[in-house]
Amino acid sequence: MDGWKMPKTISETLAIHITNVYGAMEAKSIEQDDLRIYVGNISVLVRELGISMTFYKTIFRVLYDGGYCAMGDRGARGKPSTVVLLQRPEKDELMDLTDHTISPILSLVRELETVKSSLGGLHVVGVVAELEKRLIAVEERLKIDGKTKK
Repeated sequence: MDGWKMPKTISETLAIHITNVYGAMEAKSIEQDDLRIYVGNISVLVRELGISMTFYKTIFRVLYDGGYCAMGDRGARGKPSTVVLLQRPEKDELMDLTDHTISPILSLVRELETVKSSLGGLHVVGVVAELEKRLIAVEERLKIDGKTKK
């Protein structure tokens, strides 16, 4: 979880929904091999909590990507899901997972700085121009040598 950030804002409402879903899974979980395991229909659980299904994908993305739980077995119609509960999320902690990037421009600037630093000061355009100049010189030399040897 260290360094991991959500690409969109985790509002207080979303954070509460996430903790409520986790808490409901935890309340219905069993202990097996020192792990808390929830077995059940996740979409029914979300509806029982009165949470709109529009939050479903984001709630579970945060829970899985944030390392709070792991999918053991994906459910289907008539087949329950199995979810391993790893760590109970806290509301404030979830809200801190928001990537507070000010704008896409700032993100591009950061990406450009990363690329520049990985080049180690290498001036790519200048290097390519120098290589092209040398290649042309070699080609010219081969043409001259090829004509004189005949």
